[in-house]
Formats: sequence, structure tokens, C-alpha cells
Amino acid sequence: MSPLTDIPVEIANHILGFVPTSDLLNLCLTKRSLREVAEPFLYSTIRLEVEYGQLWDYIENLYMEGSGFMGHFFRALDLNSVDIPVEQCLDAIKKTKVPYTDWWIAKLNSSETSLEALYTIFLAGLSNSKRLALTWHFINGREIIGKVIQSKALDGFGLSRLEQLREVKYYKGVDNVENKNNKIFPEVISLFYLSSLTSIEAWIPNPPVFEWPAGEPNLNHLTSLDITRLSEDNLTKILTLTRNLRSLTWTWSCDETDDPGNTMELNFENIVESLSPIRGTLEELRIRLQIGPIASPIFKAELNVTGSLAGLAGFRGLTYLEVPFISLAGFGDTPLPMEDGVPPTVKTLALSDDLLLDDAVRWQRPYFEEYNIGYAPAVAIDTHIEALCDNIPTQLPLLRDLIFFADDSFAPIFEHVDFDATMAMYTYDGFNMRVSTRYND
Repeated sequence: MSPLTDIPVEIANHILGFVPTSDLLNLCLTKRSLREVAEPFLYSTIRLEVEYGQLWDYIENLYMEGSGFMGHFFRALDLNSVDIPVEQCLDAIKKTKVPYTDWWIAKLNSSETSLEALYTIFLAGLSNSKRLALTWHFINGREIIGKVIQSKALDGFGLSRLEQLREVKYYKGVDNVENKNNKIFPEVISLFYLSSLTSIEAWIPNPPVFEWPAGEPNLNHLTSLDITRLSEDNLTKILTLTRNLRSLTWTWSCDETDDPGNTMELNFENIVESLSPIRGTLEELRIRLQIGPIASPIFKAELNVTGSLAGLAGFRGLTYLEVPFISLAGFGDTPLPMEDGVPPTVKTLALSDDLLLDDAVRWQRPYFEEYNIGYAPAVAIDTHIEALCDNIPTQLPLLRDLIFFADDSFAPIFEHVDFDATMAMYTYDGFNMRVSTRYND
């Protein structure tokens, strides 16, 4: 029998029209190609029972996550053509008493934005949720959703305040087409006023001037932060208010958008200084470097790097450290001893391929003169790994796991490194060395 995806579309649609919702769900979970066929039927009918507002109290975890922007926009929806209680939705909006109800209602009445307005009604009713994730196209260009999130965190009005929320993910990602969609600092920074939060993962653009909208919040409750985009100077304004932060993931980012933080100047000593407020509490640190597509000849694409991460050696509470390989080896003509930037308390050291082949890495150039592009960095990396391993017993006595993250096109480079031979030379008790990806760890 031919697979469902191989038969004519008309016949497949006829068959799926008789399949119960529970079976449609199982079909979507079976295979991507089957999901594409079955998913439209799974969501062909959605009933929003606004009058039973108390049901929102039972929602503890809500994940509204997308995978990007291209081809992932909300479809136009004429509310007159579907079974949705429009009058009850209008009443729900009016009961919130927010000053922008007319704007919200206008979005509901427009087929182009009605789905956005419906999602926002749902979010407005959340009260006892402990985990919330809003990502990518669910928030990119969705001003009303951002406005309601900001109101729930700061203003209140007739909205519940999410006083039970423990973990939030608000990750939009950069919109390279519409710069105006990247101006979401006010709504994201409002999340820091939710006093029950212990973990925040957020894409935070840089404002022209960093200002707390309602005075400095109390951030003693935060134990985990994952922040992308925000510059190290603005990051410091958050970290100085934390007292119990144990885990930080910070992604430095640069591209062609008009973000005030966009720069090709990377100063590692400034980065270390920006982290100093959490020196005494931090146990896990991840530093990642991203440079977006640079197409314009006007934009200066050459990276200028100064300083080193040697100051991290003083963070004696760290047990897990993930940094780019080149941030420890340096960018100068002579590579630095990598172990000098690693605290002796670290048990797991992860070295990523971020900017590994950037022209700013000057110590790699002699290797390129002697080897082809595939093997040159591999030989250089192998040399540094051996030097690092030589010093593990004396400088990094607790290190047991050495990981090399190869997420992008650099994976073949790491494959050229003879890890087995290096491992055979260093048979420390329980010591492990491996190549992986961040998505598997």
C-alpha cells in the first residue's frame, strides 16, 4: 500500500476528514511528512470557551514556540467563517481595562490580525502558570502580545500578574527584514519585575539608553539567566542586581541591523569585568559569539579583538565553563596558554568553534601557509589541546570532561583532530575528551 504522503492530495484529505482528533495527533507525532498532511485537520476547529475563565487557572506550562520567520506567519482568519464566540472575546478584552482595548479589538476585527488578538486573549487570562515560552513568529511583530506581557508584569489593570511563574523563555531572534520588529526592549525588560521568576531565557535588544521602567527590580530570586543580544555593558546593569545567580549563558551578537549595541569591537577584558558582580555565586558560565550575515560593504565586517579571558581564572565557584576555543587561545600572533583562563575548580570545560576561522585569529596564519584550509586549524587545535592536557594535573586538578562543540561548518575540522591519540597520552583517572554539539548536551 502506498504511504499516505504518496497518494493524491484529494484522496488523503478525504481520508483524514474521518480520522478522530486523537489519532490525528498521534499521526503528527509519527513523522514530519505525515504531520504536514495531518496538522491542518488537527486544528481545523478550535473552540475558545472564554466564559469559563477559571480553566486558565489549571494551565501550569504553556509553550508557544516557532522555528523562525520565513513562511511562519499567522494566516488571515475571518472570524465570521469559523465557530468562535466573537462577542465573548470582545467582552474578555473589555474586562481587562487596559488603555489599549480599542486597538486590541481592532486587531480582533481584522482578518489579518485576528489570530494574534485571539492568542493575546489567551495569554491575558493566564494566572497560575509556572513555565511560559513565547518565541519567534509568535512575538515577532506582534505588538499587542508584547503590550499585554508588559502590562501583566508591570501595570496590572484587570490582568492577572503571573505571580506563580518560575521559568520564562522570551526569544524572538533578529528580524533582518523589518528592523522595527526588533524594538522589543520594553516588553522583555518588564519580565524582570516578576518576583517569582528563578529562570529567564530572553533575546534582549540594546536600547539607546538602558533604563529600568519602574525603578531597579529585586533580582535576588534569579538563579539562571540565558541572554542573547544584550551588550556586556548593558548586561552589567542586570548582573549588579542579582545576588544568587548560579548559571549564566550570554551570547554576544553582531549583525547589520540598527541595534545600538552592534559593533565589531570585542574586548574580552570588558566582558570579564561585566561578569564581576556574580563572581562569588556563579557555578556555570557559557559565553557564545555570533556574527550575523554581513552583506553591506558599508558595514565594517572586520572583527577587532582585544584583551583575554585570563580574568576568569579568579571565578573560583565555577564548575562548568563553556567558551569559544579562540577566546582562551587568543587572537594575537602567539597563542596563549588556554589553561590560564580556566578556574582550577572547573570540572567540565567546553570549547566551541565560534569564530574559529575568523581573520582576526592571527596565530593560525602560519598553519594556513603550511597546510590546506581543512587541516591547518586542526593541526593548530591539536597542538593547543596537547599543551592544555599537559597542564591539567597541576593547574586544573578537578577537570574530568573536555568537550569540543562543533555546531556549524567547522565539524569536519574537529574530525581531523586525532583525539584518540591525544587521549592515549593522557590517561588521568576518569578524564574524558569528546566532540559533540550544544544541542546534544
